[in-house]
Amino acid sequence: MIILDIDLAINGDKEAYQRLIEQNKRYLYNISIAILNNVDDAGDALSETIIKAYQKLDTLRNPEYFRTWLTRILINECKKLLKTRRKVVSIEEMKENLKEKEDALQKETILDLRKAICSLEPKMKTVIVLHYYNELKLEEIAEILEIPVGTVKSRLYHAKKYLYEILEKGRRENNG
Repeated sequence: MIILDIDLAINGDKEAYQRLIEQNKRYLYNISIAILNNVDDAGDALSETIIKAYQKLDTLRNPEYFRTWLTRILINECKKLLKTRRKVVSIEEMKENLKEKEDALQKETILDLRKAICSLEPKMKTVIVLHYYNELKLEEIAEILEIPVGTVKSRLYHAKKYLYEILEKGRRENNG
């Protein structure tokens, strides 16, 4: 059904395209909110992605990679927003975003983790978000970002090491 909708959408069927977007909207929104840490910016990135993807639907070579292709467009839009809207995210905005990501961990721990993730450089942040928030396999991340799997592994390793060091430092400061 999805491949059929993709073929229909490529041939100009707007309803088929709308169905495809509805199927992927939550997934895309979660990626954009995790990268941008701002509800408004995430919505903007998602809107731009939907428009650009529709305009460039004829460039999709393999319909079975529609989601990967769409994710790549979204990540590029998020990168553009990060460049043009360099701003500090307030604590209140972070708290608001945390409410959307209910987790078994205490809010304090989540806030510390989110702050640490926010402090990562964009390349590392992206692989963390795709792998842990969206549960993508390393191979899928490599394909989306157009980098070798070894590079994905390296970025994940260094990002996790950095996050561990930051969180441990925070725990030591709070306990001592």
